[in-house]
Amino acid sequence: MNAVIRTFRELQAQGVIRAFALGGASALVFYTEPVLTYDLDFFIILDAPPDKPVSLQPIYEHFTRHGYSISGEQVLVGDAPVQVLVAYNPLVEEAVQNAIELPFNGETVPVLTPEYLLAIALQTNRHKDRERVRLLWQQASLDEAKLVDILTRHELLERWNHLKSQM
Repeated sequence: MNAVIRTFRELQAQGVIRAFALGGASALVFYTEPVLTYDLDFFIILDAPPDKPVSLQPIYEHFTRHGYSISGEQVLVGDAPVQVLVAYNPLVEEAVQNAIELPFNGETVPVLTPEYLLAIALQTNRHKDRERVRLLWQQASLDEAKLVDILTRHELLERWNHLKSQM
């Protein structure tokens, strides 16, 4: 993953992306027991005008120049598939902007905080996401005031209270 982090930092330094952060199940390992996942999810924020279509082509080309292959929507780094996801709504964009640098294998990587991981999982609301919510609630060190603030601003508090009552 270190090579991927360095490549994302290069893309950021070149102005191709504004910000990036590790999210999804891959990010959970920083806060909970590991969960099964098949790829690394990196969320990015692009500096693209809102009326212009988003293209990941410059990002894929950069990875290709560094010797990585592309398979569908994933970059293959050794045996590890990496999915590059554009921050697709205000919650995810805010989560990337508020990511924290955490140590990983002698380097640091921006990682979504557990409060944002919980909020995004709650918003997505698939079965596996509800399981991630439960894991984060039970195992992560959450800032409850921060969590309630995020959930309130993104209209997820009612869903959270309902799900929490079932745990």
